[in-house]
Amino acid sequence: MKTIWKYEVPLSTGEFELQIPKGSMILGLRSQGLKLTLWALCDSEREKKPYKFRIGWTGQPFKYELEEILEFKGTEQVGPLVYHLFRVRNAGDVDIKKLKES
Repeated sequence: MKTIWKYEVPLSTGEFELQIPKGSMILGLRSQGLKLTLWALCDSEREKKPYKFRIGWTGQPFKYELEEILEFKGTEQVGPLVYHLFRVRNAGDVDIKKLKES
C-alpha cells in the first residue's frame, strides 16, 4: 500500500543514509519547528534500501565526485541556516533515459 512517510534529516552538512522502501518518490524537504524533515511517497510492501543524501549550507564548500549524480531534492531554512538537500547516486547505477523522463 502506498502511503506518505516522514523522515527526520540531520541538521549538519555532509552525507547520511535513510532506509526507505525501494522505488519511493521523494516529495519534499521542510522544517518542522527546529527540525528538518523529508517526506516520501512509499510502498510499505516493498523492501527497504539505503538512500544516500548529501546536505550543503549556503556559502560553504560542497563535496562532489565526478562519478556521482546529484538529484536536487529541496532547500529549506532552519533558524539562520539554509540547507540544500541532494540525493546521491552512482552514475553506473542510474539509467540516464529514465532519469531524464522523471
